[in-house]
Amino acid sequence: MRRLILFLRLFLLAVVLVPFAQADGKVLVDVPEVQAEFAMPIYRNPSQAELTVIVPRAMADLRAASVSVVSAEDKEVWNGDFPLSPGRNACILKKIDALPPGRYMATVTVGQTSMKRMLRIERIPAMSRPDGPIRFRKIFFTPDDWLFESFRNLEIRYSRPKLTEAYRSSRPEVLRVNASSIGRAVDGAYVIQGIEHPYRRGYLYSDKPIPFTVQSPSPEGPYVPVDTAPQAQTQKEVFRSLPVIGSARGRRQYEMYDPARHGTYTLRDIGLIQNLDPFDFGCVQAGSRTYWVVAHTSSGKTVFLREEPLFRDVPLYTGDSYDDGFMTNDNFGNSWFSDDGKTLFLARGQTVRRFAPYDVPYDLLPNSSRILTIYSTTDGVDWQYRHSISAGGPSDNSFTQHYGGEIRFMPDAGLHLAFINTYDSESQQVYLDLKYSRDGINFHDFSDPRPFAKSVNPFDWYFGELYPSPDIVQDGDRYYQIISGTALPHYYAEPLFRHNAASEITADDFKSIFGKRRFAESLPYFKSLGGWEGLAKHSRESYFAVGTMSYRADGWFGVRAGICEGVFVTRPIKGGGALRVNARVAMDGLLRMELLDAKGRVLDTAAVRGDNIKAPVFAMPEGSFRLRVTMRRADLYTMYIEP
Repeated sequence: MRRLILFLRLFLLAVVLVPFAQADGKVLVDVPEVQAEFAMPIYRNPSQAELTVIVPRAMADLRAASVSVVSAEDKEVWNGDFPLSPGRNACILKKIDALPPGRYMATVTVGQTSMKRMLRIERIPAMSRPDGPIRFRKIFFTPDDWLFESFRNLEIRYSRPKLTEAYRSSRPEVLRVNASSIGRAVDGAYVIQGIEHPYRRGYLYSDKPIPFTVQSPSPEGPYVPVDTAPQAQTQKEVFRSLPVIGSARGRRQYEMYDPARHGTYTLRDIGLIQNLDPFDFGCVQAGSRTYWVVAHTSSGKTVFLREEPLFRDVPLYTGDSYDDGFMTNDNFGNSWFSDDGKTLFLARGQTVRRFAPYDVPYDLLPNSSRILTIYSTTDGVDWQYRHSISAGGPSDNSFTQHYGGEIRFMPDAGLHLAFINTYDSESQQVYLDLKYSRDGINFHDFSDPRPFAKSVNPFDWYFGELYPSPDIVQDGDRYYQIISGTALPHYYAEPLFRHNAASEITADDFKSIFGKRRFAESLPYFKSLGGWEGLAKHSRESYFAVGTMSYRADGWFGVRAGICEGVFVTRPIKGGGALRVNARVAMDGLLRMELLDAKGRVLDTAAVRGDNIKAPVFAMPEGSFRLRVTMRRADLYTMYIEP
């Protein structure tokens, strides 16, 4: 009931919001008052920021806006004036390069109207170059100059994954299917396990989930249900397992940490308690939707480490409240350690306050964006806000949010990969994006402007939602990762909450809920689905499924050469092994590898042909060498130096 009441509050607030912007930013209808907001929720390494100001036609006499930006110490750090005209105005705050990272309050004054809007700035340092020969035995290609001394006429591109539906629920009451693992049995069969969530009115997830197990002779299926999971093979890990902050038991009594009585703990002993309803833990009075840090100590007791919650969940922003970086939501990432093991990092969804015209009035949580953010601690008591995983990447827009993610580490490559569940609330899709980091702290976007995995077809089984499991298995030259998906875009929940089953959703539900919010004009696929009735039919007939996402082994991305010849030269790489490459070369293509000494002389050369994930090249003796690679109509994914 509590969740249903919360939903109704969100719904009633949302329906009274007046729409004002289409996906392309054009004003659709007039607005009753001046509206202003920064275009992006967070600006990363900015030289300028765009403040969008919309002036109603009835207030055409308002011709100017003034903006004053102050720091957290209430010191003015920027001011300026902008001319205005009726409709949408892009006011550019230039020369903000010198502002350090942090939250700044901007006061926007238009006539007699004054508004406060938060400007969030992050400074992410450029990728550090190696301070000596590269010693990793597995070398990936990222779109920066970490590896390359020169790079000409080539590009770094994603390798397109293949998504195959493996299993769909046959129960009409099921409203979500979550796959938890994929593995190989001792008899060679592939096994997928997961949970089906039946729907009951007011709840997207039933409290009585139904486990399932399916198996297939091949990783892509078809899969059939089995009663019990067969004995599993030991799997070779593609990524090193990362420590995940464990959950601790709620709704019981705890003590506050006292070193004299409780002994010691390490960063690996830290856990979190998610407290949904007010509760007296004995050492603290916890409010609803708060998150508390605990530690498992050498005394055998689990104790609280802080008298204040680490995070506070924000179901809805009201009044003049603003975010502080520790306002959160239910979108988790995972945790990992620094190389020296002295710092624990945690990825968690940060709830960022937003105002019109960027509050997405048809979203399930208006007035905010959810951005996956990194936090760190050295003792579990004091936590530092670091920065977002990504803000304003090549495929992001003003309405891009993050619905969680998994960060995985490959120690033999020195590379962290972040698989981000990215939510585009304009198209109401949750798709998969990919980021990378060399230091485990600062994450970067690939230059490829396309997301890693996203469909433009609303009838694809994973169009609306695509959530991967961290498990990856290898079969031949392919990696297979299990995903959960549905063709239902994210909006389906609001009409559903009116009914006992998805089969009862009608076109009138969509009209009455979204009609006043100009929802139809916001969706690029509204007409192709058949309007209001099409949306309802799509919601009634869509289903939830799990499938496999497969891609070339170690081939998430790589160097691509087209019909023109391209060349790159690496920084010094430590030898002492056989060089092999993961590459695909067209029949009329070229991939030539040359081993260079310190003076640039060619010591060895080899041509790679065909398609092979471990093609032999030549031996690299002990010492440091550069590689010069010449390519045409070829893809080079990974280089290996093996004993």
